Amino acid sequence: MNPVAVLKRQLQKRCLPCYIVDRDPFIFYAYWFDFYARLEDFTRRFAGKKRVFGVFQFGWHYETEERQARLEREVKEALRRIPQLEVRFLANSPVEETGVRKLGFPVVYCHQNAFLEEGNYRLSLNDKEFDAVYVARITPFKRHELAAELDSLLLVGDYSGAEQAFALDALKKQKPAAVWKRYVPHRSIADEIGRARVGLCLSAEEGAMFVSAEYMLCGLPVVSTRNLGGRDGLLPEPYRLRPDDSAANVAKCVASLAAARFEPAQIRSAFLAAARPHREKLIALLNDIYAGCGRPAPVTPENFRRYCPHKLGLRCGFLPLLYLQGLCRSIGR
Repeated sequence: MNPVAVLKRQLQKRCLPCYIVDRDPFIFYAYWFDFYARLEDFTRRFAGKKRVFGVFQFGWHYETEERQARLEREVKEALRRIPQLEVRFLANSPVEETGVRKLGFPVVYCHQNAFLEEGNYRLSLNDKEFDAVYVARITPFKRHELAAELDSLLLVGDYSGAEQAFALDALKKQKPAAVWKRYVPHRSIADEIGRARVGLCLSAEEGAMFVSAEYMLCGLPVVSTRNLGGRDGLLPEPYRLRPDDSAANVAKCVASLAAARFEPAQIRSAFLAAARPHREKLIALLNDIYAGCGRPAPVTPENFRRYCPHKLGLRCGFLPLLYLQGLCRSIGR
């Protein structure tokens, strides 16, 4: 293994999965699932702090009553263990926002896909090689079978060892002309997306699905099936079509969007316009925290990225920033 990768993995073992925004007041971002999975470590690390503000995203949706009941139990346990913790939730859909608010927790509809760094994605003006691209791990919930009627398809995504048999079978069910790339570095993902005319989002249930936004930042329209998770909130029409859950209808929608020949720059601009109010909501949320601690409001649209990095610094290759032992450090401050 690459020595840098080995060092990074060792550091990650000693770190907690969060991004520190500030230490006075102490504000951090985290996915709720990651935070709760390491609750014991966070409890130990926050011992002695008077106030801690956690701004949490949802990696998987909380739109159903069953999942909301689970969230309620987990939050109550976390607050029992860390009474100085003050939670703020960022919901990926109005349904999710309403459900979390009914539980009595502070929440705002503030879509995770708004926090992609658009400078990481460039428009592709090259000739297209494929009608559609699907960037997704090959696993059952991604429903690759819905792409099986596409004559011109690029698949990008790996599979786990436990799902190898499923993945190989799913690939065999695609048409012979389909091309699969198993490993693509994140820095090259825009190049792969740019080889196609249309992006695919075929899961029925997950989170907000970052790649749905990555397609649009690269100038691609999107075929997105009905889903729980909120991804459609930042997929403006007419650059999105919603097919029925059939391979034939997915292929029909791809053909329609591919024939439309939308200007890539218009798609990107429409996405950024849809994302802007969500960025403004996070700015307001952070400034409210500062104001409640007697501090001036420091976050502005001009310095936004200082406080809100790409994907809020979570699960995207940054070193985790809260050490279990030793000193804390943050990036970009």
